[in-house]
Amino acid sequence: MWILEQFSSALNKAKHGLAPALYALERNMGLPIIRGTWFFVDPKSGSNLNGGRSIADAVADIEAAYNLCTTNVGDGIVILSSDATTTANTTSYLSHPLVWAKNSITVIGISAPTKFAQRARISNVTHTTGTDVTTIAFPTTTTITDSASGFLTAGFEVGDVLRITGTGSGTNDGTGHIITAVTAGTITCAGSTFSVVNAATTGSCTISSYCTDLISVTGSNNSFMNLHLSHLGADALELTALKVSGSRNYFANIHAGVGVADANTTITHSLWLAAAAENTFESCTFGLDTVDRGGVATYDIYLSGAVARNEFHGCRTTRHSSTGTGCLAIYADTTTGGRPTLFVNCIFSIWNTAGGNANCSYMFGSTGACDFVWFVDCTYPGYAALSNDSVAWISGEVNTQASGLMYT
Repeated sequence: MWILEQFSSALNKAKHGLAPALYALERNMGLPIIRGTWFFVDPKSGSNLNGGRSIADAVADIEAAYNLCTTNVGDGIVILSSDATTTANTTSYLSHPLVWAKNSITVIGISAPTKFAQRARISNVTHTTGTDVTTIAFPTTTTITDSASGFLTAGFEVGDVLRITGTGSGTNDGTGHIITAVTAGTITCAGSTFSVVNAATTGSCTISSYCTDLISVTGSNNSFMNLHLSHLGADALELTALKVSGSRNYFANIHAGVGVADANTTITHSLWLAAAAENTFESCTFGLDTVDRGGVATYDIYLSGAVARNEFHGCRTTRHSSTGTGCLAIYADTTTGGRPTLFVNCIFSIWNTAGGNANCSYMFGSTGACDFVWFVDCTYPGYAALSNDSVAWISGEVNTQASGLMYT
């Protein structure tokens, strides 16, 4: 009977905006029982030289804690926050995408469980050589040298993805160069095809890092609770705050937002489900309402590949756009889902900086008619219509047509 009462209380609390998992933590006043070991992240006082097994011995960032975890053991990560105003004290920074390939890890942010911008935060950081550096050369097809020996000082790390720009000839302009080794004066990249040039013929050059996906969850059976995934890079290829291609992962009270300026021509999305299946999202927020999207085709939630049986309960998308109609809350770039992705009691919102509503034509779009996205008890304030698809929207009953969306 006690178990039933607890479960009933958790569900009731969820109806009022707090995910059942977080409500259980609130009632139990402690971390949940896990099979493995808890590791602690303290952005303010932690050190990656520590072992991470206690608050006093905490590491400094989530990547260090992730590296300490063992897949399929049931380990956990606690991300601490120390105050509400100092960004460095509340943020675990990533300079390159964190590919979450391990299974069965529980991650909890210890901060006020607000819907927006929780202070247990994970964000990106950019490393750069500065502007118009004339000391950089490309002596081999895979290495970059700096006679000023500034690569370590600038903070470049193994795993960083580089963009190279320059004004001279033979400057090896390009993107996607992944660092495999770095010293003060040399960067080695995997699979690069640099032209062999010295600093004199290179001309002025700038090298900067960028983070395509902040976190990419390829593993399964992981839980993420009460975190802010803030991807605020300025590079046009910084595309996704949270990418999920694994299965049976759980996300509760996560705010994931990508903030690349709307002048870029590449599609951005705060959440990307890439052939992901059987993941659950409760009381989550996707998107930012502090970046004007204009008429650029960006999406809060992007579905691609054979997405199946993913569920969203009590979630929200949020953005603003001053002009244009290309902003969509959800876009399904696939017709192969087959098994429904479900949105229940969700709000999809957009607002116009100049005032007024209906500044975007459609809330949902797809590459063609699809029958695997269902909306139940959802609203879409600010959008002029639900969808531009040639589909049937049926109110108050199960969709029995061969293709289409159910809207109740």
